[in-house]
Formats: sequence, structure tokens, C-alpha cells
Amino acid sequence: MGPDNIWVLIPLAAICLGIGKGIVNSVLQTYERVHMAKLEASRLSGRGTNDDTEGLRGEMAKLRDTTTQHAISLQHAVERLEQRVEFLERKTSTPATVETVAEPPPLQIIGQR
Repeated sequence: MGPDNIWVLIPLAAICLGIGKGIVNSVLQTYERVHMAKLEASRLSGRGTNDDTEGLRGEMAKLRDTTTQHAISLQHAVERLEQRVEFLERKTSTPATVETVAEPPPLQIIGQR
């Protein structure tokens, strides 16, 4: 190949560089799409974790309210039982008389429907 055949190499090099540029461009776009998909997936999974955390916090708040209501209800039930025991003790410790002692009214229970 001599210097007079250089005119064949110039178009051949241009074609190879054009095709090579297209291949490199295609590979880079695919690489970019893959990384964007990974970033989007990680962002969405992070959001899902935050939603799950907020859901758990809500459930914990409901559980805390429910246990508080049950504790208050149990406390009132114990107080009513103590009042009844006191009433029965007073009734049995005093001699039988014509006078009757009325049972104290039950406590008002807060939070029951």
C-alpha cells in the first residue's frame, strides 16, 4: 500500500470511527439507564421503609392508648371491688339492726363506650 492509496483509508477510518462512536454511545446510555434504575429502586425502597416506620408508630400509639384504657378500667374495677368488700365488712361487723345501709354507688368509668 502506497501513499497513492491513502484516499481509501480515510473513508474507511471515518466509517469505523462513526460506527465505534455509535457503539460507545449505546453502551454509555445503557450504563446510565441501569444506574438510574438502581437509584430509583433505592429511593423507592427508602420511601417504603419510612412508610413502614410511620405505620408501626401509629400501631404503637393505638396499642399504648388501648393498654392505658384497659389499665384505667382495671383500676376502676378494683376500686369498685374494694368498696363492695368494705360495705360487706361493715355490714357483717355491725350487729343486725333494723337500719339498712345502702351500697355505695359505683364509680364512673372513663373511656368506656
